[in-house]
Amino acid sequence: MVAQAAENAPLLRPFSRPSYYGNTNDSSITRYAAETAVGAEAEGASDPTHDHGGRDGRLAGDERVKGWDLVLILVGLWSSNFAFAVQSSAIPTLAPRISASFSHSELASYLGSVFPLFSTAFTPVYGVLLDTVGRKWAMGIGALFYTLGTLACGLSPSMGYLIASRALAGIGGTGLLTVASVITTDLIPLRERGHYQGLMMLVFGAGASLGGPVSGWIADTWGWPYAFYVQLPFVVISINIIALRLPATPPNASGDHSPSILRAFSNFDFLGTALLLISVSSLMLGLTNHTAKLNPWSSPWVWGLLLCSLSCAFALLLVESRAKNPVIPLWLFAERKLLSIYASNFMLSVAAQSFLYHIPVFFTVVLGTSSATAGFHLLPNSIGLAAGSLLAGQYIKRTGKYSSLSIVGLMMPIIGMYMASSWSPFTRSYEYWLQIFPAGLGYSIFLCCSLVNLISAVNVGTMPKATSVLYTVRSLGNTVGVAVSSCIQQGILVFGLRQVLRNEPNSESLITDILHSKSALSKLSPRLQQGAEGAYAHSLSITFVAASAAAFITLLVSLPGGENDLGDHRTPEDKKVREPSEPADHV
Repeated sequence: MVAQAAENAPLLRPFSRPSYYGNTNDSSITRYAAETAVGAEAEGASDPTHDHGGRDGRLAGDERVKGWDLVLILVGLWSSNFAFAVQSSAIPTLAPRISASFSHSELASYLGSVFPLFSTAFTPVYGVLLDTVGRKWAMGIGALFYTLGTLACGLSPSMGYLIASRALAGIGGTGLLTVASVITTDLIPLRERGHYQGLMMLVFGAGASLGGPVSGWIADTWGWPYAFYVQLPFVVISINIIALRLPATPPNASGDHSPSILRAFSNFDFLGTALLLISVSSLMLGLTNHTAKLNPWSSPWVWGLLLCSLSCAFALLLVESRAKNPVIPLWLFAERKLLSIYASNFMLSVAAQSFLYHIPVFFTVVLGTSSATAGFHLLPNSIGLAAGSLLAGQYIKRTGKYSSLSIVGLMMPIIGMYMASSWSPFTRSYEYWLQIFPAGLGYSIFLCCSLVNLISAVNVGTMPKATSVLYTVRSLGNTVGVAVSSCIQQGILVFGLRQVLRNEPNSESLITDILHSKSALSKLSPRLQQGAEGAYAHSLSITFVAASAAAFITLLVSLPGGENDLGDHRTPEDKKVREPSEPADHV
C-alpha cells in the first residue's frame, strides 16, 4: 500500500512543503541539506521538518517498504546505476578500437560526447513522465531506450549508426539515473538517506572501475560488440525487479488521476531543448569538419556550422528568458556566487573529460597496448572519484568548512594533468597511477564541495531547480570537453604529421588515412612511422596541458563562490546571497 500520489511527486520543480516556510529555522534546514548532499551518516543529519510519513509522495512510516522488499528494490535500482557506470568508463576505453574498426578514428569523440548531450536534453522529459505515468512506467521507458540503444550499438554496421545508437542510449540512460534517484528518495527516510547514498556510490564506483578493464578484455577476446551486450542483463534485472516489487500508484486524495501526458507537456520547453541540441551539435560538427576532414575555415561546412551554433546559442538565451518552464533558467545566473558555481563546474567537467577520454588513446596508439590494458589505466580515476566524495563528505560534516578543501581538490587535477603531458614509452607504470588517481580524487572533492556551496547559497524553494541546472552544466561540460579536446588533439596531430610527411608526394592522403585509422601507421616506413607516432604523442601531450589549463581556469572562476557558514543563524533578510532574485512565475 502506498501513500497518496506516491508516484507522481514532481521531480524538477519545488515540492509543496509548507513546513519549510513556517517556524522552522532556516539555518537548520541549510545544515541538514548540506549534510544530506555529502552523504552524512544517519545519526548526523537531523531533518528539521521530517514527519516520517506521507509528505511529498513518500511512503508513510507504517506503510514504508521494508525488509527483503526494500533490499530487492534497491538491488534493482543499483543494477541500472551499475550498468550506467560501466558504460561511462567502457566508452573511453573502446572508442579508439571501435572507430578504427570502421576506419573513422576522426569520429571517436562522438561516441563519448553524444551520450551526455542527449542525456542533458532529455532529463526534463522524465520530470514530466514522473508526474503523469508514475515511477514504474518512467523507469520502464528509460530502460527501454537504454536497452534498445545499447543493443543497437553492438549491432551497428557503420560509425554513423553507432553514434545514433549512443544518442538513443543517452536518452534512456538519463531516465535510469533520474527515476532511480526519485524512487530511492521515496523509499528511504531522510535521516538514513546519507547511509544509502554511500552504498550507492560504492556500487557506482565498482561499475566505473570494472567498466574499462573488463570491457577492454571482452573486446580483445570476443570483439567490441559484446562489451555492449554485457550491460543488458543488469538493465533487465533492474526493470523486472522494479515492475514486480515497487508498490503501485493509487488515485490522489481527490479521486482524480494524474494529468494527461499531453497536458503535462503543454508547458514543456521544446524549443529551448531543440536549440540546445542544435547549438552544441553544430559546434561539434563544425570543429570536426575542420580538424578531422581537413576542410579549411573558409569552407561552408566549417564556418556555416559554427555560425549556426552561435546563432542557436543566442536564440536559446532569448527563448529561455521568456519560457515558462525553461530548461536552463537564466535568472539563476544573475547572482555572482551562483554564476561562479555553475561556471566552475562546467570548466572542470571540460577538463576532466579532456583528460579522461584521451588516456586510452595514449596507451593503445602510442604504447600499442591492448584495450584491456588501456581500460585498466582508468581504474585509478574511478577509485579517486569514489574516495573523493567520501572523504569530502566526512570533512565537511565534521568541520562545516569547504572552500579551502575545494581549492586543495582543484590543485590535484591541475598538477596531475600537467604531469601527464610528459608521458612517454619510458614512463614507469606507477607514475601513471600517481598522476591519474589525484585527478579523479580532486575532481570528486571539488564537485562535492560545490554542491554543498550551491545548497547553502539558495533558499529551499529554489534548491530543486538550482540543483537541476548544476547537473545540466556538468553534462554540457562533459560534451564540450570531449569535442573541444578532440579538436585540439587532431589539429596538433595534423600539423605534426605534415611536418613528418612533408617530403612525401602523397602526404595529404597519408594523413587522411592515419586520421581515419591508426592501423595506417604500420604502412609507413620505420623512420616515418617513428616520426608519426611522435607526432601523435605530442598531440596528446598538448591536449593534457590544455586540460590542466581548463582546471586552472576552474580554480580562478571558483574563487568568487566563497563559503557560507553551514551553521549560520542569521535571518534570510541578512543573507541576501542565499535568496537569488527570480521572477515570481518561476517560484
